[in-house]
Amino acid sequence: MNSCLLLAAQAAGRQITTIEGLAHSDELHVLQQAFIEAAAIQCGFCSPGMILTATALLRNNPAPSAEEVSEALSGVFCRCTGYVKPVQAVLQAAEVLQRGETFQPEHDSAPSPETQTHPDFAVVGHSPAKVDAVKLARGRAAFTDDIELRGMLHAKLLTSPHAHARIRCIDASRARSLPGVHAVLTYQEVQRVVYTAEQLVWAYYHEHGLPITVVRPVTVYGPRSTPFVVEIVELLKRGSMAYIGGGRKPAGLAYVTNVVDLLLRAADSERSLGQAYNASDGSNVTWRQYVGRLAKIVGAPSPRLVIPYQSAYLAGWAMEGIYAALRIKTRPLLTRLAVELMGTDQAFIIDKARRELGYEPAVNFDEGMRRVEAWLRERNAI
Repeated sequence: MNSCLLLAAQAAGRQITTIEGLAHSDELHVLQQAFIEAAAIQCGFCSPGMILTATALLRNNPAPSAEEVSEALSGVFCRCTGYVKPVQAVLQAAEVLQRGETFQPEHDSAPSPETQTHPDFAVVGHSPAKVDAVKLARGRAAFTDDIELRGMLHAKLLTSPHAHARIRCIDASRARSLPGVHAVLTYQEVQRVVYTAEQLVWAYYHEHGLPITVVRPVTVYGPRSTPFVVEIVELLKRGSMAYIGGGRKPAGLAYVTNVVDLLLRAADSERSLGQAYNASDGSNVTWRQYVGRLAKIVGAPSPRLVIPYQSAYLAGWAMEGIYAALRIKTRPLLTRLAVELMGTDQAFIIDKARRELGYEPAVNFDEGMRRVEAWLRERNAI
């Protein structure tokens, strides 16, 4: 029963079970364990409602079908999971309860080929539980709205009623005069400082002593790579792929497990504190070579269209402006960032990572493309 739909008087004389009272002592209820195991808990905001709803369902129907579970959970609004994992969790818990057994975790423990290149890749390719899953399953997590500090102020964002306009002046005098308003901030009160994420991190390192290590991955590719495998393959199949400036600039390829290797080495080294490292395979493979290999893998012709760098950059700038003016939320067909990436030299030196961290890319270009091809075949993309 949704608490917001029931008057307290209607519950008089009834026994009420909340998420806090579902489990006894420190043990979790079977449903709580199943939700954790099936990765059915994401943000956790709706998890208590789902678990209690499932508890009521299994009391009345110990062996529900997937459709019946979906129907029961449909009254709990969830944005994260898509309901697939919660349904799996309920069905799994129902089986355990019917057998009268205790819940046994079944996380994937078999290492994948890609996790065998480094002994510390114990969690890569596995399905570990969320670190806060137990708190979320017990309903003990603290969300932003639960936090209240002494003298805390609340902020409200007021957006422009105009989709596209030139700002001449903002008169906030009436807003500032309202009772309880402590401040009104517009562009006039906030200094314009353009930061990249790395600049911001370095600022905190120098000003506040924040311990940091910066790793700069270049063009990360491998199985499941959307921008550098899936999207390029789709463009090749449609015959829409083009080279920027001839495609003869080094692509700065970095196979995904090579990047993870460098990240782990940096995390384990005290010497890396306050240092920055480039993460790539250290090869000079060009975009033409990389895209050509993908074309060969999928059985598509190599791109014939070549767009000069300056023309491509102007086209990207124009497309970004058009998409913004029309409020189109999807990514433009061509962007300035994509042009810069594919039209400039991305072969950044990795000598520092080799010298200080002992980093040496374990997966070269040929092996990386072999794994990409194997993954594409697994998903029936070729």
